[in-house]
Amino acid sequence: QKRDRGLYFAAILSGLEMVPYPVANVSTIFLDDFPAPLYNAVLDPIKTEFNITQADFYQNTWWPDMQQLAKEQNLTYTAIPIFDYRGVTEPPFLYPEWESTTIVKDGKTVIATDELMRSVIASRHELGFHGYNHQSLLKDNWPDQEIMEIAILGAIKKWKSSGFGKLPETYVPPSNFI
Repeated sequence: QKRDRGLYFAAILSGLEMVPYPVANVSTIFLDDFPAPLYNAVLDPIKTEFNITQADFYQNTWWPDMQQLAKEQNLTYTAIPIFDYRGVTEPPFLYPEWESTTIVKDGKTVIATDELMRSVIASRHELGFHGYNHQSLLKDNWPDQEIMEIAILGAIKKWKSSGFGKLPETYVPPSNFI
């Protein structure tokens, strides 16, 4: 069962020499699919509890709360952004979802998700990589390996052109399929 994976994995790793394994009281937490495209839609369950848009919730409630929790508990997050949820596996690899929601900051209109990325970068947290879209890097999910590589190179180009800093060292496969 999925819930048992960590226990079994830790047990196997603990028997291997010179291999670190997970233990209680760790201080890194992965924020899977964060930042992700933001939507100016009032959707459940956020609608029921807060009656605000999904974009407002992540920008003004959830992320500030998560930053406060990290400060109080001395946690380090690894934010694992996803650029697109459309499931596109054929070029062109564009960013209409990521770029669809804007905010005004310092008198300029900016992409809201870019601002969340910059907030992670400005903090002591790190950024990981989740791919261009939410499709695992498996042959079954892509027409061919060359197209898969084009999508990854497109995400890297977006990362660099948006000024998100050095490329990440952590990769988290979508849906944990590697």
